[in-house]
Amino acid sequence: MGRVTDEAGKARLSDAFAHLCLAADTHRVLTADESGYRFIGNDMFSPFESHLTGESQEMFRALVDEGNEAWKTAYLLRGEARSPVLLRVQRREREGSLLVTLADPEELAEQASLVMQQEGFTEAIRTLYGDTWWTWNPQTRKVMVYASSASLISSGSYSEEEIHEALGRRVDREDLQKAMALLEGIRTSPAAFHADLALPDPNDPGHCRLFGLPTVGEDGSEYLVGTMHRFQVRANELPGAALDPLTGLLNKTEIRRCALRHIREGRRIALVMVDLDFFKNVNDRFGHAQGDEVLRRTAEAMRSAVRGAGCAGRCGGDEFLLILDAFRDEDDIRHILRNLRNTVRSLYPDTGTCAAPVVTLSMGCALYPDHASKYHDLFSLADACLYLAKEKGRNRYTIFTPEKHGAPEAFLRTMLAKQQGVNDRPGTNPDEVLVSLAYDIRYGTRPRLSAAVSRYARVMELPGAAVLAGDPLQVAVEAGEGSSLPAGSLEKAAALLADIEDLWRGAPLAVDNMDQLPGKTGEALARMGFGSLLLFGFWDARGEKALLLFYRAGGSLQWNRQHFSSHRLFADVLGQYDLSAGLPGQNG
Repeated sequence: MGRVTDEAGKARLSDAFAHLCLAADTHRVLTADESGYRFIGNDMFSPFESHLTGESQEMFRALVDEGNEAWKTAYLLRGEARSPVLLRVQRREREGSLLVTLADPEELAEQASLVMQQEGFTEAIRTLYGDTWWTWNPQTRKVMVYASSASLISSGSYSEEEIHEALGRRVDREDLQKAMALLEGIRTSPAAFHADLALPDPNDPGHCRLFGLPTVGEDGSEYLVGTMHRFQVRANELPGAALDPLTGLLNKTEIRRCALRHIREGRRIALVMVDLDFFKNVNDRFGHAQGDEVLRRTAEAMRSAVRGAGCAGRCGGDEFLLILDAFRDEDDIRHILRNLRNTVRSLYPDTGTCAAPVVTLSMGCALYPDHASKYHDLFSLADACLYLAKEKGRNRYTIFTPEKHGAPEAFLRTMLAKQQGVNDRPGTNPDEVLVSLAYDIRYGTRPRLSAAVSRYARVMELPGAAVLAGDPLQVAVEAGEGSSLPAGSLEKAAALLADIEDLWRGAPLAVDNMDQLPGKTGEALARMGFGSLLLFGFWDARGEKALLLFYRAGGSLQWNRQHFSSHRLFADVLGQYDLSAGLPGQNG
């Protein structure tokens, strides 16, 4: 017989964890459970991170900024001593708060057997079935449910009456009555059983199988433990559905047909536009065979991410469409998209070199009927959110929220206006622009420095750009986001950046997030309004040091490593200008 963790064991396990609720903006403690106060005392006024060591403070802020919910090791300050603690941060967007969970490693070690027993068994069952695991105590008549997003019922503790009510809305009532009678019959003497429950909803065909086995808890009590697996017929499993030959996902016609069918039937769905960041550079640098392999592996990650919660299709090139139809709220959608983003990034991590492709995803999402009543409008909203995700730095998802983005019509107009002003003309090739600028600067009618920098930054979709020159370094020209920085920020930054000698040895400095910079440099630049930096050192026509600076104000940005060689060449081309005379404001 198997064994399950009894209620007393769960109580002992929970003692190792503490929970604190923080204000999202100030990080002050709003409330905490009894265990939480063991870690912070009665200090309700200081930001939570003030209780951490310096390195742990930086790590905590990074977790908050990135929305990273992974467990991390941190160190708490307790007087002069520091104590290790496991820490996890979870965003609660709707409440505007953060949930911080702390765990004492020593107490966890004492409960290691319980952790392995409970979590290991649960994970094994979920991996096997991808759906629901449950335990039933005949004495207390309580059912504990551990469910995935595809389940017919949410995780939690239920009475038998609540289980009957929750499932009664989704499964055949006659089948449910038989299953409950079967449970009643084995109450006094638990035995193995199974029951099939039909799903009569024509929009969600299939059935689920209820399966249980007797077991004994640590206190000697008899339990039932089992699974409830949901078998469904989904769009990507329908006979004759046309598939994309490269990825095996639904093709453009089929995924669109699936969305239209859901909308026609009035089913709530989330439409997600997915785009691979800088994918053209993968094909250009590593070849189309490598590009096809990237598309196949990314498609498999999508198929796995939406399994049991929807379907995925390829619209063409590096553009994909996801339809999610089994979610309870926005948090469920965020969980799916966050897992997909992290999975793809782990498949092709940024190693700091150009030896292998770096692949990340940008995603835009909108809901029917919450945000649009027609497919075309829903698609346009998701596409606009995708553009916004790219504008904010890529490698992220944006879910349309009226409270944040305004009315759908106004949001679409704003995004369309931005998209129309991105490039010189439709189809402009950045490499062609670089060659054109290089020729004009060296051999043709040399453009003004400001015009050259502005054109390059616009075509390469760089948010802000500046050239720093002279001794000491000053701002020769700026383009893009300069107006969004506090006055004097570029000038102050020049003084900090002048001492980075490696820049004039050919190596760029790429800072996606200011926390990556050592010491107080990152903090100082962040206070000036910088969120991300990309720097290339070069010498001007008089042999004086100069800097080509790309930046984003106020937020992180993942720099496209595949464009670094182009930026390096552009910096060298700018070496044709005499920048040292007439600063500031020299235009060549």
